[in-house]
Amino acid sequence: MKTVIVGDVHAEFGRFNKFLSKRKSDVVIACGDFGYWPRHIDMDCIKAHNTKVYFCDGNHEDHRKLKSLTHKQEPAEITDNVFYMPRGTTLQHEGLTWLFVGGALSIDKHFRVRDQDWFEEELITEEDFNRLPDINVDVVISHTAPNFLLRNYNLCTLGTEEKFFDPSTHFLNGVFKKYLPKYWYFGHFHKKFSIEHNYCLFFGLNMIPDDGWWRYLYTKDLGDYEDRY
Repeated sequence: MKTVIVGDVHAEFGRFNKFLSKRKSDVVIACGDFGYWPRHIDMDCIKAHNTKVYFCDGNHEDHRKLKSLTHKQEPAEITDNVFYMPRGTTLQHEGLTWLFVGGALSIDKHFRVRDQDWFEEELITEEDFNRLPDINVDVVISHTAPNFLLRNYNLCTLGTEEKFFDPSTHFLNGVFKKYLPKYWYFGHFHKKFSIEHNYCLFFGLNMIPDDGWWRYLYTKDLGDYEDRY
């Protein structure tokens, strides 16, 4: 199967539809800030066609509406072939177990209106962490990154230092220790990034349409899809 992982879409669904039409991927996985604002945008405008799209939540989403979609750790189809993956939801794909753990701090929340375009539910909580399944996980999809990655590799650049103090990043430290995954993809920092740390390959993705906002699935067994297509 042809699998693509993307960074922040930010509700740029016109561009996203063109991307889906051009790439004709079997599966697209989005690392949060997808742009779920159903009170302002008709989600049926997303034309996935034969591509299955799975996304975790970022910080810039309507979290109240997302929460109303499901009270279980199960995918919620928001429009044809487009699925929201609540925190702790897993997916079996390409012989790998994928874990979705969305959520992050909005550094611009002071310019937003509570419960309209900013929601306290954006943060990963201890309750979220305690609900994570006790299984083996190969791939983690998150919006922000574990705090140790921020400390060691300077992902928080000038103007974004507040992201370093996001409590969600500390819970993601615990996610890494719990699962020791082989691969981890995230967005949020609007920065193309890749590093191997403690035998895990971390990939940071930019925002649409900037360079590095998407990449084909990479695994040590399969190699880059660019080598096969």
